[in-house]
Amino acid sequence: MCDWCAEIIAAGEQCMSWFCAEGGFACTIRMHPECYEAAVSTYMSSDEELPPAGDNPRGCACNFSRGCECGWEKLRKDITEE
Repeated sequence: MCDWCAEIIAAGEQCMSWFCAEGGFACTIRMHPECYEAAVSTYMSSDEELPPAGDNPRGCACNFSRGCECGWEKLRKDITEE
């Protein structure tokens, strides 16, 4: 599961992943490449923690969360339906 959009990352599908450990807590984070880019542009340059998985549409970094108004969600659906 993608830690940005909460969509399934299928076996064999490309993904970005990394391991974090701090203060006795450890986790592995996995994201679709486009979700990783969105997370980097939105959160990685600050000290903020990532939002809960599923709070953002796949690949979207407009900060409107599931109320996305940037058109990315429609564009992504158009691309995947081709």
